[in-house]
Amino acid sequence: MTSKEQRSAKRQRIAPATRSSKKSEPDSSSEVDASGDAEAEVKPSEETTGCGGEASVKSSTDELDAALISSKSAVTTLAEAERLVTAYMRRENRPYNAADIGRNLHNRIAKTLLGKTLTVLVSNGVLDDRGTGKVFLAKQPEFADDGGDDVKERAAKQAAEEARIEVLLKEKAAMEEEVRALTSELTRIKAEPTDSALIAEEQRLAEEISTMEQQLARIRKAISVSKISEEDVAKVDADLKRMQAARKRFAKLFKEISETLCFDCFGKRRDELQGWLEELGCDLTDS
Repeated sequence: MTSKEQRSAKRQRIAPATRSSKKSEPDSSSEVDASGDAEAEVKPSEETTGCGGEASVKSSTDELDAALISSKSAVTTLAEAERLVTAYMRRENRPYNAADIGRNLHNRIAKTLLGKTLTVLVSNGVLDDRGTGKVFLAKQPEFADDGGDDVKERAAKQAAEEARIEVLLKEKAAMEEEVRALTSELTRIKAEPTDSALIAEEQRLAEEISTMEQQLARIRKAISVSKISEEDVAKVDADLKRMQAARKRFAKLFKEISETLCFDCFGKRRDELQGWLEELGCDLTDS
């Protein structure tokens, strides 16, 4: 066998072994690809798990807030009042005044504590207070102006809502003023007598006038009153004055005679004269 034939046979013996060794070696590229696929599969799973965790936390928070709002127990501390009002205002996300908040929470917070709570929440930036009537609203998120259309649209909507709230507050104040005026007018109208009461009172007064006119007619018929002239009045007045003067003179004379008789004839003192004259039925007051 020549040297050329020997080298050809040697290559034939080595080739099957090489092929078998290549078959037994793992494909590194396929392993890399598989590991890459596995990582790609695991990564979405981790992201999904993270989103689910955040959703679960938010759901738990919402449930706690709902339980806190639906509870009927009274709130006595400032911290509890802050949690309750914050949860309620964020859930409703609409403007309320202090009276509405207390009424909607079934007066679980005392009026003084509620006012203090709202002041603290406004100072902490949790709530906004707007208008002269102190209307409160949950703090709205502020969006960064990155030039995006979505951000600008949200900012425009927020500005429009704030302007609408201001308009509604003014309309509310005007309507409250109108309600007060109408309530005052209604009170005045209710104080006035009704038509049926006025008709009944008119009938009663008419009957009373008729009765009095009948009595006056009977009196005029029973008593004939003649007219007296001024001369008659003057004459009667002169006669009265003359009689009064005569009575005064006679009373003085009688008094002097009585004093003389009392002292000289009956031995009575002058200070006993009045009692003696009263016993006799004499009246000397004008003497």
